[in-house]
Order: sequence, then C-alpha cells, then structure tokens
Amino acid sequence: MQYYDFLSKKPCLKCGTHGVEIAHVESIISPKTGLEMPRSHKTLARYGTIPLCPSCHRTAQDSIHSVGEYAFQQLLGKTPCFVFKKIASYMAEFMEVGNGKA
Repeated sequence: MQYYDFLSKKPCLKCGTHGVEIAHVESIISPKTGLEMPRSHKTLARYGTIPLCPSCHRTAQDSIHSVGEYAFQQLLGKTPCFVFKKIASYMAEFMEVGNGKA
C-alpha cells in the first residue's frame, strides 16, 4: 500500500530514529469529543498507523506492545489526542505530495 510505504520513510514517533515498522493503533482519541473512535471506521482501519522503530514498537521494556497504547502515549508526554493529530498530519502530507487518492 502506498500509504504504508510513505509512512515507513518517517522517523520513529517516539525516539526519532529511522528504519521504522508500521504500528497499528487500536485506540484513537477524537480531539473533537475526547472519546475513543471506533476502529470500524474505514479511515482508521486503513490509516490508523504510526511509524515506530522495532524497539519502540515491540522489543523495548517501554515499547507500545509492552506497556499498552495509553501508557505509551503517557510516556511520550503528549495529550490524549496526540496520536490522532499525528495520524491526521501524516494523512494530509500523504495527500499533499500526490500519493493519495482523495
């Protein structure tokens, strides 16, 4: 998928290194309502991903798989809507560079 190729060129969302994996995010908080958005939403099912290096994704003691999404986001020191906003910015950039189909 072109979007995954695009995202794989981004640095790790946590540590900033390159050589990332595509991490699927299960819970995304809506900045509008503050509630968790349903994963069944087509856009989230397809684009609800973030770039994480293997360590931050799977292998480190504080990886997203080890501590869970909520705790991982707290480790980032970000607001509850940070991941949603980051995903939205990736999608907007993807569309802007002409890779996406609106």
